[in-house]
Amino acid sequence: MGASKQHVPEVATRKDLNGVVQCVHKACSPYIDALGITPAPLSDDYEELIRKGFVSIIRDKGKIVGCWVMFVEQDYLILGNVAVDPVFQGKGIGQRFLEAAKEHARSLGVDKMCLYTNAAMTQNIDIYKHLGFKEIDRRKEQGYYRVYFEMKLGK
Repeated sequence: MGASKQHVPEVATRKDLNGVVQCVHKACSPYIDALGITPAPLSDDYEELIRKGFVSIIRDKGKIVGCWVMFVEQDYLILGNVAVDPVFQGKGIGQRFLEAAKEHARSLGVDKMCLYTNAAMTQNIDIYKHLGFKEIDRRKEQGYYRVYFEMKLGK
């Protein structure tokens, strides 16, 4: 089953905070052992990110099953943490977020999207490349080995 019509991204509100935190925890916890360090998204201040309007969510039967942090920096859209409940991974949730992010970027007059992931999260690297992102850099920051990607959008 792919993402259905009910899987429409929406901006998270304060009442969504617990669901967002739970979704991020479910999505990131499997990486703790592989990284040897707590994944950065588990330390983010989701209350503040939601307050600023930077968090989008997707629900399934009322439950948050995916969330994405997204904001503009300089002349590009940053796609921050992408978290999909493991039960819903591979069902088109990430693709729905990506399409919404592209629309949002274009509506702001931004023609590039950027994101990064931890180098140990090789599955994410493969997914981002498959979705059309181009790897542009690898470096260590704040104790994390990060792989940076960008996607240029046609107008």
